[in-house]
Amino acid sequence: GGRKLEFSFANRSDADLLGELGRALLNISRLVPAGLVVFFPSYAMERTAFEYFSGCGVLASIAKFKTIFREEQTRQTDDILTQYRG
Repeated sequence: GGRKLEFSFANRSDADLLGELGRALLNISRLVPAGLVVFFPSYAMERTAFEYFSGCGVLASIAKFKTIFREEQTRQTDDILTQYRG
């Protein structure tokens, strides 16, 4: 088994925890036949995870299976989900 994914404020930048999340998302992206939507509790957490996944290659690996859409603070969630569905 893997590590419990507990993203409290104190450990949200923990590399081991982010690595475990990245591996889980990569595995899920391989198994789910259609799209996959991942929500984070804050933009800061999303940014931390995105930067980590970009740096370690997880994002590139996921992109082999799924198109990646990223919501930015200046865009509305509905806009991203519409783009995702399109």
